[in-house]
This record gives sequence, C-alpha cells and structure tokens, in this order.
Amino acid sequence: MGAPCWWNGHCATAVFLKDPAIVPSGSMIVVLGGPSILVGLSGGSASSATSNEGSADLSFASVQRDSAEVQRRAQEVINACASMANDNPILFIHDVGAGGLSNAIPELVHDTSIGGNFELRDNDNAGSRNRAVGGQVARDRLVGPWQIPVADVGVTATCLQKGIRTRKATAIGEKPTLALINPGASARMEVAEALCNMAAADVSLQKLAYPLSANRMSAIHHPGEGAALYEAVKAVVALCKQLRISIPVGKDSTSMKMGWREQQSQEAREVTPQLRRPEENGIGETVLLVVDLAEGHKALGGSALAQAFGKVGDETPDVRNVQLLKDSFYAIEEAHDSGVVLAYHGAGSDGGIFTAIVEMMFAGRCGASLLLENFCRNETADIISTLFTEELAAVFQVGKRDETNFKRCFANCGPPPEMIERIGTVTSDQELSIYHNADPASLLYRNRRSELQKFWSSISYHMQCIRNNLDCADTEYARIEDDSDPGLSYNITFDPAEPLHGKGFLNSAPFLASKFSQRLSLKQKPHVAILREQGVNGAKEMAYAFMNAGFLAEDVHMTDLIHGRKSLSSFVGLAACGGFSDGDVLGAGRGCEYSFAFISSCDMLKNLRRVTEEYMTRSRVLITSSNAAEQAAQECAEVGRMTAYMADNI
Repeated sequence: MGAPCWWNGHCATAVFLKDPAIVPSGSMIVVLGGPSILVGLSGGSASSATSNEGSADLSFASVQRDSAEVQRRAQEVINACASMANDNPILFIHDVGAGGLSNAIPELVHDTSIGGNFELRDNDNAGSRNRAVGGQVARDRLVGPWQIPVADVGVTATCLQKGIRTRKATAIGEKPTLALINPGASARMEVAEALCNMAAADVSLQKLAYPLSANRMSAIHHPGEGAALYEAVKAVVALCKQLRISIPVGKDSTSMKMGWREQQSQEAREVTPQLRRPEENGIGETVLLVVDLAEGHKALGGSALAQAFGKVGDETPDVRNVQLLKDSFYAIEEAHDSGVVLAYHGAGSDGGIFTAIVEMMFAGRCGASLLLENFCRNETADIISTLFTEELAAVFQVGKRDETNFKRCFANCGPPPEMIERIGTVTSDQELSIYHNADPASLLYRNRRSELQKFWSSISYHMQCIRNNLDCADTEYARIEDDSDPGLSYNITFDPAEPLHGKGFLNSAPFLASKFSQRLSLKQKPHVAILREQGVNGAKEMAYAFMNAGFLAEDVHMTDLIHGRKSLSSFVGLAACGGFSDGDVLGAGRGCEYSFAFISSCDMLKNLRRVTEEYMTRSRVLITSSNAAEQAAQECAEVGRMTAYMADNI
C-alpha cells in the first residue's frame, strides 16, 4: 500500500440537500462548471491504469481538475443555495466524475425514478453571476490563543442566517504505514481514527446516514499489492456494515484515507485540544482521563516511534471490538451534552498518548503531571509502549469535581469502567512531568513546554526560514519560549451589545465615533461597502461580521464601480477581502490594483478615479485582509496623501 498523497471530496450539506424522491416532473437540470474542468475523458478506469508517455495527456485529463477557479465558483453557488435552508432551490445534486456529463446526467435522472429530455445545443452565456462566497469556518486546524495546528475536526457553519446554527463537521483518518504490515488493520484504523476525531464535535452516532469517502493509492501491478488492496477494502466493508454506515464515494488512485462528514445539532459546539488552566475563571483543579478503546493492547507496528528508529514492526493497532467503539461514541456524546468535557484530543494518531497530551499543552500554554502506575509496569519497554502506542484511545480534560459524572456517562452507555483511567492533572507551571507512581523518586521524564514545542515545531521553522521571510520565521519561533505571551487576546472597552449610536460606544471608541459622527447623530447604521474582485473569498463572512456589529453592509464589485452602478462616495467605510484576485496571475493582491490602474488610464473613467481618490483621502475607514492589504497599501502609496498602517500577520 502506498503512502497518502491527497484527500479530496466535497463536504455535503446533507440537511439542506433534499431527497431525489421529492423531485417533481418538470424540474430543470442545471450544470455548474464548464469545459475547463477536464474530468473523466478517458473513462472510469483511466486513473487506475498504468500510464505511458503516449497516454500522459489523456491520463491527466481523466484525473486532474484543470480550473480550480471554476470549481470554486461552482461550489459558491452550491453553498449559497444550501444556506437558504428550506428555501434551497436545489432538489437533488450529482457530481460529475468519470464519464463526464454523458454519465452524470443520466445517473441523476435515474435516481429520481422519472424520465428526462436532453437537448444537445449551445447555451447563451449567463448575464449575471452569483456573488455569494462560501467557507464559513467555525473551527479550523488552529487551536487556542497561540494558534496551534492540532484540531481533531474541521467545522464550518452551514449558513450565516440568524437563528440557524447548524454546522458541518469533517474529520480524516489515515494510517498508511500500518498497511505495510496489515492492510486490513490499516483500513479499519482509518475509519476508527476518523470517528474518534469526529467525537470532538457535537455529533450523534444515531445520524450515521452521512457517508464516508474512502480513497486509497496502491501500485496494484506490483506483486502482492493487489491482494493487499483487496484485503483493505474487504476489511472496510465488514467494519462499516457493523457501524451501519455507507461508503458511496471513493477512488483507488489517491490516498488510503477516510473522511467522515456529519451534521451537527442546532445548538452546535465542539471541544478543542486546548487545555484549560486551573486559574481560569470557573475552571479550578482538573484531571486528565484516558479512554482506552484497545482493551490494553499496545502494538507499536507502523507507529511514528517505529519510523523514528527506521523500523516497521510486526504487530499493528487494530479495531478489535466494534461494539465498544460504538458504545464509547454514544458515551462521548452524552458527556458532550452534560458539559463536563473541557478539552479533548484523539490519542490514536501519530505519537500516541504522549504526543496527544503535549499537543494539548501547546494549545493551552500550561503543564501536566502524569502518573503511569495504572497503565504500565515500571519497565522501560512497557512505559514506551504505553506512551507511544497508536492504539485507539482519547484524552479528556474534566474538572476534578466532574470526574464521577464523566465516568457515569460511560457506565450509562455500556463501556466497562476499567477502560477509563486518570493519567494525571493539569498544572500552571508549563512543564511536563511523568512519574510512575506518587513517589517523587519515580520521576521518569521532565521537560519544559517551550522546549518540547520548539522541537515539535523545528521542521516547520526550518522550512519557513527557506521559504518565508527569515526575520518573521525567527520571531515566531522565538515567541514559543515566552511563557507570558498572551497569544490572541482582547480587551473590549465597550459593550458589544450596545448600538453604535449609544453613549458608551461614543466614549469608548472615539476614533470610530468621529468617523461616523454624522451617521451616528442620525441614529442610522453606518453604510459599509464590501469590495470584491474576481477570485476573492471571504466576502460573505466579512459582511456578516459588519452586520453583527451594527453596520449596513453592501456588496460592491469592481464591475459595479467601472460601469457606474455604484459609487464609493455613498459609503462611510470600505472593506476589501483577501484571496486570489484574478487567480493571482497578476501577482498576489494585484488584481484590484490593476483594475484601479485601468480606471486611471481610461478617459471614460476619469470621474470614477477622481471619486476613488477622494474616498482614499477623506476621513473614511478602510479595512483590508490578506492579499487585499497589499492592494490597499499600493493604492495609498499612489494617492500619496494617506498613510497605511500594517498590523502583524499573526
């Protein structure tokens, strides 16, 4: 089995995409995308066949998606429709894969159990374009004030409408090295790892109508690899039958990974790996609990530890008790509902329990004191196996007063009580101490959080030194040693719930108040333009943020300015979003800049240029992010009468 190279697939908004059974006769079929996406030109098996020089172009056309920009725009339309909740115009959706439209459209019609008429003719170009931008990220890979990339699950909001708080959760499981020893165990562990990672989100195992995407890469023409792939697929099928889930999507030309998608509840929440400090408000003394789903097994085959020593091993972790896995997921769901879980991290990934706990320390900038007496004998081999095995397990932080309630959740759902053990406590000293028992003389290991995190981050740091600005890389790496660094923190000097024209806001935010004095005196919402150009993203989120803060946000595209449909003179603020304007073919963030340059050079648009320069020199607010900041800085420099203040890129 090959090593993983890529994971791909859409994250379905299942709650708002309807069933094919409700598609009425007379419904229209709409194709999103275009001929620039070369998909499936040589048939469904092309991506799995051996390539040769003569067929290289055809092979690439069968597996490559040539235009990421077209794909993104198609996804924006889907996201915008899905965010309309019950008013979603999409009745049924089907992807275009192998075989192209000649295969996708008949399959879509077949699934609706009604007929269809197809007309093969050219269509007129669309006269308007959808302007919604998707990607409402609620939980990305970066966790805590210090933005440590240790998240178990990715979460996005289904929409930004008030009153709709459902979210989408996506988790990945990957265990390619186990396949070198046991392909079946590798496949089972991938499903289980994805499930354990998904446990960080507030999802229900009872809603497992949401499928897996199983993708794998295998050189099946190499002796033994075809049989290994067969063993892996057979193992996944058997496991998923027991879990009562389906795998409708998958391909044998990419990586051996599992992606789990699930719809979160209306009151969605997720628990991160960020440890909470004892001195935090309402936290107090806390304990670390390990839930062992491997029933005491400690195999090291295919583990990160084995790889570090140039070994493969012989015995691999495996899913040995499917019912225990299911019952534990129900128990974790109940623990979520009870609100006793402060932090969570899957321990079946690379590095095992040791790595899981130190990553939680990194995210929370705190320490931990561990006791291994209930986990292993005081022998080197057993200690190493306990700390670095990648068998199924999870680490929880709960309040000491809530430990009994947490264990009761598991007792209610079936897992035996002996599978839960306290492994230690969380401390404020930013130091990891590992003892075998309560005797201080049994100390096995001690190190500072900063030293561990510097070692953990060293490879990324050296890559950044080569690829990025050296001073920035050095500064970021040096901050790891600063125990007093507050990370991303804030000190609000006004009540966010107070309207913008309130006295408290005027007193605590005098700069903004002075900019909006005329609007505020009239008790009107300040009118802000959300500027977009082809290829930018995040506009919808930017508008949502302004609207939640009491502004009135309006979408303004560069074409609106060029054709005179809108003018900046009617706005008191301007927000330009980041992203790949014009596909970055003109340079990062330069698409909008060159649009303004075009405006300046065109005689017909001199009035627009004058209005733009007036806006840039008047007492107005300009907020930019990412590539748009470069555009704004360039515009300010060209106007020559305005100073740009650049904030740290955190």
